[in-house]
Amino acid sequence: MNSKKRLVIAMLVFYSGWSCAGLGEKNWRFEVDEVDLRDLTNSSIGVEYGCEFFTPKLVTFKINYTNPDVEPVIKIGNTGTVIKTAKLEYVIDGVDRLTLTYKKGGAYNLKNETGEVVVGQNCDAGVTG
Repeated sequence: MNSKKRLVIAMLVFYSGWSCAGLGEKNWRFEVDEVDLRDLTNSSIGVEYGCEFFTPKLVTFKINYTNPDVEPVIKIGNTGTVIKTAKLEYVIDGVDRLTLTYKKGGAYNLKNETGEVVVGQNCDAGVTG
């Protein structure tokens, strides 16, 4: 990886301020009803966040996004459902594993709707094109 890419990744992690795991972090803590905004509308890169398991075991999130051309990519484990509840909204219900990819050019809101603090474990983050 060249130094320019390293700098971009370091800046992304430093300025992200997201409760989800950043690069090098393995845990993610999400407070009850916490909403997190990822604004990539002017970004030239996307980001991906994922956790292998959670406490509590099953969690629920709502994700809203602003640009229909850059829907989030949502991957779940063996449990739960992903339901499109509105034109620009999904509910990720009762999942035991989760990976979210936010594409460049979009803004995304993720809300913890589990009803309790969520701790993601064995988490990772990365940059996408």
